[in-house]
Order: sequence, then structure tokens, then C-alpha cells
Amino acid sequence: MNRLASVAVVLAVLAIVLLPGLSAVGELDVREARDAQVVREMSERREWLTPILAREPYFARPAPGYALDALARRGLHGEAPLSRVVRAAVAALLALVAWALGRRAFGARAGTFAGIAFATMLGTPLAVRMDATQVLATTLSWCGIALLWRAVLDARSPRLETGWGRVGRWLGWVCFGLAGATAGPLAALWPLAGFALYAALLHERRAWRALDPFAGVLVIVGVMLPWYGAMIALHGRTFLERMAFLPYAEGALGGGLLLAITGFVVNAFPWTPLVGAAFMDEAQRMRAGRTLRTALAPSAGGDAAREIAVADASGPWSEHCASSLLLALAMASLVPVALYPSPPLTAALPALPAIAVLCGRFAARAWDDDRGAAPLLAGATRMTALVGATLAVALYVLASRVGDASEPLRHAAAGLLVAACAPLLAELVGRRRLAVALLALPVSFGAPFAAMRVLPAMEPWFGTSTVIAAMEAASPIRAPLVVLESPPPSLRLGLHRNLVTDAEPFAHLARWAARDGYAYVAFRPSQERLVARSSPAPLEILLRTPALVLARIEAAPRAFGPEPHPTE
Repeated sequence: MNRLASVAVVLAVLAIVLLPGLSAVGELDVREARDAQVVREMSERREWLTPILAREPYFARPAPGYALDALARRGLHGEAPLSRVVRAAVAALLALVAWALGRRAFGARAGTFAGIAFATMLGTPLAVRMDATQVLATTLSWCGIALLWRAVLDARSPRLETGWGRVGRWLGWVCFGLAGATAGPLAALWPLAGFALYAALLHERRAWRALDPFAGVLVIVGVMLPWYGAMIALHGRTFLERMAFLPYAEGALGGGLLLAITGFVVNAFPWTPLVGAAFMDEAQRMRAGRTLRTALAPSAGGDAAREIAVADASGPWSEHCASSLLLALAMASLVPVALYPSPPLTAALPALPAIAVLCGRFAARAWDDDRGAAPLLAGATRMTALVGATLAVALYVLASRVGDASEPLRHAAAGLLVAACAPLLAELVGRRRLAVALLALPVSFGAPFAAMRVLPAMEPWFGTSTVIAAMEAASPIRAPLVVLESPPPSLRLGLHRNLVTDAEPFAHLARWAARDGYAYVAFRPSQERLVARSSPAPLEILLRTPALVLARIEAAPRAFGPEPHPTE
């Protein structure tokens, strides 16, 4: 398969996974609506340095981390589907980086499988839907890794000393600096930690020196300093306390190693079992690599053996070095997940390109009927079937508790069961190539189905569009909506009414009365009994959703004057 056809296949699979159902639901409260609201408040105040939420400085993410949402708002009128298209385009660039690295390190077929594996990992559509900052930062980090790839794996190449070689190294460090400016210091440091781990494990001091890490760190600091320096000058200690944990500085406790491993396993599904097979395959090749070094120079020492082995750029030793570098980068990328306070699943996205390339290499070997890959592939397909069946049962049980969304969830459970077991059935009948291809089926089928059927049915669980529609249909223009707690971001973003936060709305009932004589309140379902007991008059429930209950109570109408200005 030539390069153009290979790229076309990767992009086609990515389009199948990411593009269906972009306009099926509005912004969801799983980070998407909050990011859009931050960008809107920054735009309204013309404040592009300090992120703002609810009219207060918001230090969870750096301001450059909202670049994709800001681009969609300014150039594409801020519509949710178009904003998701921008994120999908950046994810396509990341998939092409994985494709290019796989092709460079292990051959054309491995590159194609690497791109397909990344496109069909669960973490890819999750990040595109939920976490624009992580998508942008991960893309910048891996672009930098791609630019520094030759310097690490081919430190003796004379091309590194040419003008283009030096420019490539400097651009790689600039990409790391931009990643740090977008998603915090840890996003800039984990690739450097991965390079250091690789150099330590393989005793590649020359590769470490070829990177010129001291100058690289100065470049990173120089790129990050303008925004971080300004924020420190403006906000001082308040910002410094959160700076190290950007872009997930909302919580108070560390995520921990268990959360990092869980995020990795979930994000890599359905290729997770193949990751284990790829690791076992690499371990076998590492042992073979040590044997090769000893056989090449039994009396000259490790350096001479390495000189001889590296002479053949397509030989086993170069593939072993590339695999070791990918493993080091994957492990280093999970360290920030263990340090972030309460990180989401998408925080493990930086590990996926490395894992995708390793899976692509193993899938290419299995496609070529490599005898050593056959037993590992059989175990991987069995584990995929087991994990998929477990998730299908969990979805079926969940379907009985979500009301109107039960039918699409049951259909999703049935489809997931079939898709997860299909690779195992193909492997059992001896269709090894078909088994490899079908590993992409669970997400290739599940992501479009979830976007077009499941999410619209479950939108009341993740958003407030139905509450907004009911409020705007029942209330006069500019009527206050009193929320007992901090309102969900999607409510802030989509409601064209005055939004008020008041923990005791009935103490100021006349103040919050609209022109129709009613006071409108919204609260969590668990608070309904307490609100009903506290109300001086019977509540009229307008809408119940899993996220919010919308109600109104008769109160004295305002005789004159405008509706009150929203307060937070």
C-alpha cells in the first residue's frame, strides 16, 4: 500500500469514528460546556490572559488551552458541531503523527495499523468530545517527539549537524514549550522524562547529548514564560499553588497510580489486550537484542556492539531501540496522570500514540502470519472478548435504570458483545488477518452509534438543553431563574434568561418574581423534598430531569421596572 492510500485509510477510519453525530446533542457538562462558557466570558470581557468562569478568575487550565474553542467561537460562530470539527481535525493530525512514526520505525504496514489503532481507541473520541485542551497539548507534544525522533535514535547521523537537522531539533523543543503553555508544565516535561528514561535504560548517552537538553529546556521556558510570568505577576500565590497541576487543577487530591493505570486501560480499549501482547513480544525481542549485541562483539564491549548493530538502520537493533523509546514515552506520559488532582480519563491521551505504534507493529507481524505472533494474538482476542462481554453486561444492567435511554443502551450492549467477540471467532477459524482487522470494530461501530443514538437519549443526564427549552417556553423574556447551587456550565451557556444563584430563594421571593407573577427555581432532584418543605406555596413542577428539576412558585409580580440583572 502506497503512502497516499495508507493515509486515506487512516483518515477514513478516523472520520467514521469521530464525525457521525456531531450535531446530535449540544454542549455537554462533561467539560465541554464549561470550556465553551469560559471562552464566552473571556470574549465578552475582552480578557485573553486570565480564564474567567462565573465572573471570577478560573485557574484550572491555561488560557492558551482554550485556543480551539476560541477559534471555533471567533471564526465559526461558536456552534458546538463546528467546534467539534476543529477538535477532530487536530486529532487527525495526531493520528497522522502516529502513522508517520510507525512507518518510519517499523515499516509501511505497521504505520497503517498504528494510525488505525489510534483512531479506534476509545480515548480518541472521548478526548475529542470532552477535552480540547488535552487534544491540542498531546498533538503538540507528539509533533515535538517526531521532530526529535532522529536525534534520539540516530545520534551519529551526519544529517543532525546540517541546517535542517538543527532547525528540526529547535522546532521540537518549541513544540514542547507550546504544549506546556497549553496544558501546564507537566505536559512539557513528560517527553523530556521519556527521553531520559530511554537513555538510562539503554545506556544511550550519545542520544541524550544529541538532544542538547539544557538548551532545549531554555527554549521551553522561553516559550512558556510570557503567559506564566504575567499570571504570576497578576495573581501571585493563588496561581502558583495551582500552576504545577494544570490543566486539571480543580481537585484537592492526587489521582494516584491506580487511576493512571485505569485511565490507560480504558483509553486503549479495544486494543488493550493487544498492548499486553505487544509488550510480551517486545520483551522477547529485547532478550534477542541483548544476544545480538553479545554475538556481534563478544570481546569489544557494549559500545562496539552498538556501533556494529546500528550500521544496519533496518536491522533488529534499530527496531528494538524504537520500541524501547516508545515504551519509555508511554510510561513517562502516565506519570502526570498520577500527580494531577482528580484527572479525567482523557488525561491518559498522551500515552495512546506510543501504544498505537507498538500495537501497529504487532498487528503487522500477525498480518504477515508471523509464527511468534500467533499465540499472542490468540490470547489478545480472548481477552478482548472477555472485556467486551463484561462491558456489554454492564451496559445492559445500566439500561434498566435510565428510563427513556434504555432501548439504545440495550442495542449498544448487543452490538458491543458481537463486535468484541468477532475477532475471537475469526481467530478460532484460522482467519488471522480478519481477526486483526476486526479489533477496530468495537469503537468503529460503538462511537458512531453512541453519538447518534445513545447520547441524544441520555442528554438529560449530561446536559440541560431540555431544562433550557422548558424554561424559555414557560417564562417571560428576562425572567430570573434561581439556582440553589452553582449552575451547570451548559445552563450558563445556553439559557437566554437571567441566571441567579441563591441558596435561600424563598427569603427573597418577591425579588425573584418574573412579570407573570411566578418565581422560577431549579435544583438537583435530591433536593426536591427539602425545597418543597421550605416553599411558602405549593411548587409547580415544570420538568424533572436526572440533572435538574425546574419548578415555579406563585409570588407577587413586579409592578414596574426591568427584570433584575443576573448575579452570581
